[in-house]
Amino acid sequence: MGKNGIGKCNSNGELLLALCSEFELIVTNTMFKQKNERKTTWMHPRSRHWHMIDFIITRCRCKKDIFNTRAMRDAICWTDHQMLRSKVAFRIQQKHNRQGTSKSTKLNTAKLSTISHRESFEQEMDSALAQWEEKEISIPDEEWAALQQVVYNTAKTYLGKPDSKHQDCFDPNNQELQTLMSKRDQAHQRVLHTRSTRSTTAAYNDACRLLQKRTRALKSDW
Repeated sequence: MGKNGIGKCNSNGELLLALCSEFELIVTNTMFKQKNERKTTWMHPRSRHWHMIDFIITRCRCKKDIFNTRAMRDAICWTDHQMLRSKVAFRIQQKHNRQGTSKSTKLNTAKLSTISHRESFEQEMDSALAQWEEKEISIPDEEWAALQQVVYNTAKTYLGKPDSKHQDCFDPNNQELQTLMSKRDQAHQRVLHTRSTRSTTAAYNDACRLLQKRTRALKSDW
């Protein structure tokens, strides 16, 4: 444990310290000298006193790689606890590129759902196969490879690749969600930086509930 803790240690804290001592661990929250609001993570609902009850723990031999650990008061985590953030020096191994990986061969087959496109595609394919048949290839494996190439290239030229789909349901609705998140953030700031009242807390809870309801609906419809 570092020299910059806050508050008193209860029985659970003593058990945690015993565990850290046994396995040579350190509570990184207590390593850095900073304002108390950056150390504490939870406010008692009745006394309204802030306490340090959430921790980021690492091996003692790794503490030189920890640059800072602090509570993020402005972060919204859908809980009454504040989010902890730790700046760490990670050593990332260089990624080795795999050799021989094949590129995507997907085609926009949805284009064939219309009769006109399907008939045009059949004409293109018949023309390509007629040209392929004129070539004299005596080795079966080479003939099969050439046929595959002709069919795929003709289909790729006519059909093209499929349109990329949005990675998630939020992309097409960014503007709406940004508006809801902005209202939630404003309500959260009023709770943090003004004297919290029932009305400000209720407004924040309503904003969170509305955002959550809308995101679930978008996910269900996607």
